Amino acid sequence: MKKFYGALAALAFAASAPGVANAASIGNFDPLTGGSGTYTYQVCGNTKPVCAATTTYNIASSFEFVVVNNLGVLNVGASSSVSGENTGSFRDFRYSIQQPSGTEIAFGAFGNNSSIPADLGIAPGTYFVFITGFFDSVSTTSARYSIDITTAPRPTPEPGTLALLGLGLIGLGAARRRKA
Repeated sequence: MKKFYGALAALAFAASAPGVANAASIGNFDPLTGGSGTYTYQVCGNTKPVCAATTTYNIASSFEFVVVNNLGVLNVGASSSVSGENTGSFRDFRYSIQQPSGTEIAFGAFGNNSSIPADLGIAPGTYFVFITGFFDSVSTTSARYSIDITTAPRPTPEPGTLALLGLGLIGLGAARRRKA
């Protein structure tokens, strides 16, 4: 299943852009100082901001970001907006985060105004985010979505946890010494 989403994202990206180098960039992040960036996509295009009634729009977009320091975690969030009531909905809305080699480090799906719990350790480097899905327009409307990338320092263990680990190691040492 993971390979399917990766292949789907790669195919959608290949159809939407001639190469990875052309992906929009949301900037460089240093997890030690924190950082965030937002990628916003107008579903019907910037030249035609209003979606036609009873039309399905294919979503295939991508962007890149660069992590410039080690010991960070990544968090991904998403939100969407549709003007009016019962004017349309997103479906099969998925994301894939990949390294330049194509190795997928995270993937998932989200619906209208949902958040993606994708906290994960991340190393320095360039990463690409591929977004695929559909927007089904019921009536004339405007639709867009945003993907938020946030980096932060890796959480440090609490002193109590370290003390418990230390006591455990001392106990193992004492037990080993007692056997000898």
